[in-house]
Amino acid sequence: MPTKSVPNRVSEKSRADLLAELADLPPSAFVTTPQAAAYIGSTPAVLFNWRSQRRGPRYHGKNEFIRYRISDLDLWMSARADEIRETKTSDASKARERA
Repeated sequence: MPTKSVPNRVSEKSRADLLAELADLPPSAFVTTPQAAAYIGSTPAVLFNWRSQRRGPRYHGKNEFIRYRISDLDLWMSARADEIRETKTSDASKARERA
């Protein structure tokens, strides 16, 4: 059975380098998966996993050409912040009820 060749990947950039590339972009700009992952504090593998489960931030494109709009990442993060706050509040309420 022939093996599938893996394309050579460009050397991985650090999160700081990726964020520096995004610093001057407008909210309407489209960014790559590694840039989007750095922006939201995650990894490209997690974004790939979320896409396969139809979760995570909105993305555009398909197959090897996936892009994220910065404004969509901001919107997704703000929605998650509300979700996290609600979870922390309910956890704190439960702890007070037990005390």
